[in-house]
Amino acid sequence: ITEPSPGFATLTKNIDFIIRNVPFADHKAEKHFAIAIEILREIGAKDLKQMLRTINVENLTTMITATTSGYTTGQTQVTTNLVDYTQLLPALTTNTQTLNSGNIATLTANVTGDGVQITGATVTFTSDNGGTFTAVTEKTNGYYTTNFTAPNFSQTATCTITATATKTGYLSGQEKIAIVVFPTLIPTSTPIPSPTPKPTPTPSTTPDSNNTGKLTLYIKDTKEEPLINAVVTSITEPAGATKLFDITNATGYVTFQNVSKGSYTLNITKQGYKSNAANIDFTGQSLILPLTLLNANSTTTGDNTLLIILIVIIIIVISASLLTVLLIRRRNNVRIRKLQELQKQLKQKY
Repeated sequence: ITEPSPGFATLTKNIDFIIRNVPFADHKAEKHFAIAIEILREIGAKDLKQMLRTINVENLTTMITATTSGYTTGQTQVTTNLVDYTQLLPALTTNTQTLNSGNIATLTANVTGDGVQITGATVTFTSDNGGTFTAVTEKTNGYYTTNFTAPNFSQTATCTITATATKTGYLSGQEKIAIVVFPTLIPTSTPIPSPTPKPTPTPSTTPDSNNTGKLTLYIKDTKEEPLINAVVTSITEPAGATKLFDITNATGYVTFQNVSKGSYTLNITKQGYKSNAANIDFTGQSLILPLTLLNANSTTTGDNTLLIILIVIIIIVISASLLTVLLIRRRNNVRIRKLQELQKQLKQKY
């Protein structure tokens, strides 16, 4: 059996003395701590949590030493923990909540605690669906920023970004924000069937540059505002022509190069708007064509007005017909009464 260390033996020997004197020593420590708090108040500290941070104390340790004649000196300590930490609140914002694959969004976390801007915190950003972040930069007055590069997706996906703020003496906090990432669009062409073999091979010809041109579409809403990321697809196109497929840019435009002349039916779609199918007879000359998408919740005022006018006309026609019938009946009744009176007069006379 290993003998206990001298320090442990000493504490065991003097445990009774320590138990009897710890309350007195703890009271003295509490008194000294109260004096320290009063001094902090005098230098301008506003509350207890701020006082404790002013002296950079996360916990308080009181060392108790017991000595008396005939005994070896013994020690013990009492630790008081500061558990009422302030919760960090990172308010997370982004300059855009929709993004194309591979593009960049700027994220900003405004870190506060008890309504006060917090500087010197450590803020980390993570994504649940891929992507990369640049090094976090601390701006002035508790603002922290990073750039998020979206991953490449083959279909629309959502990346949930989490900002985590930590700092010594505070409870860590988190905030989340969702960014919708659109897929990378690659124009596809309609396969052209191979020609039927002939005895004499026909040489391939280069398309006539006079029969192709640039077609530009400007997609807007009913308020004449450009619509970004609207999808333009050709439903029908001339025989042998390449299928048109692309999305509008930040100014609402989409341009197709080397478009073969002929008749096209273009379908324009965007989330939150009614799709628009437009028929275009392209001559091969450069053309800029504006097209409007209606909000999905909007109604066509012209159609409603036409319906109201039609109902009013029907009511007027029915009313006029009823009035005519009544007038005819009234006239007939007058004639009948006159004939009846004439008949009576004739009978009385003859």
